[in-house]
This record gives sequence, C-alpha cells and structure tokens, in this order.
Amino acid sequence: MTNPLKMKAFYQALLMGTMAFHFLGCTAQNPKVNAQQAIVKVNSRTLTLKDFSNRLGRRLKDLDSLSAKSSENLGFIKEEIIKNFITRSLVLDYADSKGLSVSNQELDSEAARLRASYPDDVTFRRTLAEENISFSEWQEQLKARLIEKKVFDLISEKIKAPSTEELRLYYQQNLESFKTKERVYLRQIVVEEHNPHLSGYAAKKQIPISSNKREILRKIDFSDAMWPIIMPSSSNTVHH
Repeated sequence: MTNPLKMKAFYQALLMGTMAFHFLGCTAQNPKVNAQQAIVKVNSRTLTLKDFSNRLGRRLKDLDSLSAKSSENLGFIKEEIIKNFITRSLVLDYADSKGLSVSNQELDSEAARLRASYPDDVTFRRTLAEENISFSEWQEQLKARLIEKKVFDLISEKIKAPSTEELRLYYQQNLESFKTKERVYLRQIVVEEHNPHLSGYAAKKQIPISSNKREILRKIDFSDAMWPIIMPSSSNTVHH
C-alpha cells in the first residue's frame, strides 16, 4: 500500500521543483541570490541553488554550443535534475525507514573496484576534476547508488516472477514497444593526423589524431550518412 505521507512529500517536492524553474530563470539577472538557497526540499534533504547549478553545468558540458542554448533542451535537463533528486531522496528515505545502510567496508570495496578501472590514480583524479566533482562528492554519490541497489534488491524479493503466460500477454498488448526502427551502428573510424595526399571528401572529414572520441564524433557530420569513413592509416584507430 502506498504511504500517503510519502506521496504528500513527493507532490510537495514536485510543486517546489516546478516553482524552481521560474526562479532559476531569473538568477542570472540577480547576482545577490544565495547559493545555499533551497531549490527543492524533500523531507530532510535539500537541493541548493549551488548544487543544482553544478549538476546543470555538468550536463550542459557534454552538449555542443547549439544544443546547450536550446530552451527546450535546457528545460528538459532542469526537469530531469529535479526529478532525479526527488526520486533519490524518496528512495533514501525509504532505505532509512527499513534500516538499510552501507558500511565503510562496502563503500571502500566498491570504490576500489571502480578506481581499478582507471590506468592510474592520476587519471582517476583528472576525470573527477573534468567533471567538476570532488572526491567526497563522488563517494557520496557512490554510497547513494549502493543504498539504491539494496532498496531495489529488498523490493525485488517481494515481487513474484511473472509466468510465461503473463509475459506472452504483456508482449501481445505492447507490441509497439518491442519494435525497433532501422539503425546504423558506428563500429570504427580510422583517421590520419596529416596527409597532404588526401583530397575532396576525405580531406574535408580529416580530424587530428589527438582528438578524443567524443570530439571526433562531434566534428563529423552524420547527416552525410556515408559510412564507414576509412582514411589511409592502419595504425591510428578510434573505436566507439
């Protein structure tokens, strides 16, 4: 049964989030706005203007200049940040009510596992800096994800697995959801740093080898739909 107090808190937070969009639209014209001012508050958890701005900045960083200036994209990202905060806050509150927590040993173990995926600690720290995330903030986010997993596992234990007949019926009633449009998967781009012998289309698509994968994909005009693009170099390969 749905807890009415939880639902009340959810809708209150959602209302505050909606009001926050109007507030955020005018902060640029008001430099005196308090960075610690609450944008959304869910029970004891607060999303401040500073936290919101940091999260928004990280999301916009991955967009090109045109997309970042789009009012539609900006509104969608703001709304998603608010929704994610509300959802996580309610999940963490539920975890508290069930006595679910993450020990220091669990946190350290998962942190070590993730950090081992980087070539070295310098690379790991550089990545955090590029994302404008402090190490303590990264740990808090990791801890929250571990708690969310425990909540999911707890709820999943109480859910009865669907029968074959139920799965078949669901599939038949939702056929459109299982249809996939034709897609093009980019498997490989071979690029050449400097080659004066290239001309025409290849020369126009030439990209410096120092570019990272994200920048490479941004600089390529996908609308031409002429794949694969293979430039004469077998030693410098970028996979995606």
